[in-house]
Amino acid sequence: MKTVAKIGTAVAGTGFSVGLFGLWLSNQIDYQPISIQVYTISAEAINFKVVFSVENPTQFNLKVSKQYYEIFIAGHLISNASAEKTFRVMKKGTSTLLVDLQIKFDDIKEKIPAFSGVDIMMLNDLQVTVSGKLSAKIGMLPVFPIPIRSYFTVGDLL
Repeated sequence: MKTVAKIGTAVAGTGFSVGLFGLWLSNQIDYQPISIQVYTISAEAINFKVVFSVENPTQFNLKVSKQYYEIFIAGHLISNASAEKTFRVMKKGTSTLLVDLQIKFDDIKEKIPAFSGVDIMMLNDLQVTVSGKLSAKIGMLPVFPIPIRSYFTVGDLL
């Protein structure tokens, strides 16, 4: 019985250590929004790309396989996006991440009722927040989701 308890404790301790390592590693990754590129504006939506620089100062190569994003305008969740595109951030290196996103004008009108009758040009100064999480691994070891965030205004897209 004591051996089983010790093995269980060792496994739990190892799991806890791996979890702390994953959390530590996810907090080491730095990102900077480089640019916002609008590629289409129509009567229905704005399609744009946010370009991030993702820096990995650690000794571990990271493989990012899943990306999840939420787009907020003036603090209201407007839309979600996800991508399964895999990319690597090499140890002590920097990679560029391109995120394709869309904001539909109907979503703004629906989710921010105060702006339902307002011309989109009147929204110029409203803050847009792109908040995301990158799911990464070191080999087979999952790392805590890496948070990523960018701020700009609706006017930056028009």
